[in-house]
Amino acid sequence: MCGRVNVTDYQSIVILMDAIGIPMNVGANIELSPELFPYYKPLVAGFIDADANVDSALMNWGWKRDWDTSRRLFNSRRVSARGQVIWQSPVWGEAIRRRRCLIPINAFYEWNENQAKGKRDRFRIEAQEPAFTLGGIFEISEDGEMFLSICTTEPNEAMAEIHHRMPVIIDEKDAEKWLCSDSMQEVDELMQAKPEDYVVMTKESQIGKTRDLF
Repeated sequence: MCGRVNVTDYQSIVILMDAIGIPMNVGANIELSPELFPYYKPLVAGFIDADANVDSALMNWGWKRDWDTSRRLFNSRRVSARGQVIWQSPVWGEAIRRRRCLIPINAFYEWNENQAKGKRDRFRIEAQEPAFTLGGIFEISEDGEMFLSICTTEPNEAMAEIHHRMPVIIDEKDAEKWLCSDSMQEVDELMQAKPEDYVVMTKESQIGKTRDLF
């Protein structure tokens, strides 16, 4: 599901965004932490603005809806969007067509959902490069506040051993296509799981009594 991400290597993030062609306009305001999670601190994201320019901004991780009065800290319905049904979704549909974004990170974490709650092993998942981008969607509220959700997809074989979903990872070469394409087929192709050798999974110590996120 990807409920926590690691953003600690600022230089690698800057290098990646520069290679993609996204200006880091947020500068020193980027939040660096080994663990960032929904509704806590905003994430930096690259996107296409209303004037069709490539830009970056800090976006709150978690979808906002005026009719949703839930203040539950971890609400998986709003922090991630399921790739296979996203086009028909009344919540995500418009955003996947018109407002896609890229979230640069150094790693993400996942818990082994096959183990008992409260005693699940946590895995740190990294790419072969020091920084990589997740595919997301965003919206802007009437007062100008920006919110994002991370798109998820079916897992590759390695990830499937611990969880039934994994985040969408976008290659540097596909960044422009993810941000700009009008083709549903092209976007769907980008939302397929990366092969096993694309990511490195490191098992960390058992989380013990820590509450599971989802």
